[in-house]
Amino acid sequence: MASAKEILSEKLLSWLNEYLTEKYSSKYSVEVFIPKSYISKLPNDNIKKIPNYTSFDFKPDILGILKSKEEPNTVKLIFVNRSPSSLSLKEIGEIICYSRIANPEEAFLISPKALANEVNLILLDKAMQMNVLSYGDKFVKIGKFDGERVLHIFPR
Repeated sequence: MASAKEILSEKLLSWLNEYLTEKYSSKYSVEVFIPKSYISKLPNDNIKKIPNYTSFDFKPDILGILKSKEEPNTVKLIFVNRSPSSLSLKEIGEIICYSRIANPEEAFLISPKALANEVNLILLDKAMQMNVLSYGDKFVKIGKFDGERVLHIFPR
């Protein structure tokens, strides 16, 4: 019997594939999967085109790969981390760390229960929200999964 995390992962895998196909498929080929090992160890030729991929000794819960149709050596990553329970600073810290190392095109942290109350209070402050969720010139997007789609919560 599948665990709550496995069920959530499978649903978010479908959601991410649809989202990326709709948003990026005109310029990129889209590949979405649940990685079995660290990004640096995956036998995927597209990942090997990313500078410093050998330092990516971590694995997001779901990985999206965008390969440019016009520039075959241009590859971008998409990260999704998920939790069946409320999101805490621990989950935010993990995805931020991954994102600051790899600089994915987009990074998501998703739960059907959204944020723990104490995290919600911290992120209500706009300056704190920008500080906590930023990596480079981008932000981790926190969302609530309703079973079919992801409702955007932060950043606002």
